[in-house]
Amino acid sequence: APSSSSLPPPSPLIIGLSAPQGCGKTTVVTQLQRVLAATGVAAASLSIDDVYLTGAEQAALAAANPGNALLQYRGNAGSHDVRLGVQTLQALKRLNG
Repeated sequence: APSSSSLPPPSPLIIGLSAPQGCGKTTVVTQLQRVLAATGVAAASLSIDDVYLTGAEQAALAAANPGNALLQYRGNAGSHDVRLGVQTLQALKRLNG
């Protein structure tokens, strides 16, 4: 059997958590990170709140869509920088490789 040092590092485990606003997602993730750290497992978290459009991008989106009330404020679908989110997830996935 190959030695553990010759095996490629495992791919990171990515867990997605979706639930209503204010129900405790951040609390659960914080506690999970603490448990993992206590067992020597490195962990990182990413929130959808981390990938909002910039203020200028949000203002431009709102101005370009004056009839769409959902695009007037951040937090609604369409007010996130999807490219940044995907790039961040891809970078995290490559951490061990």
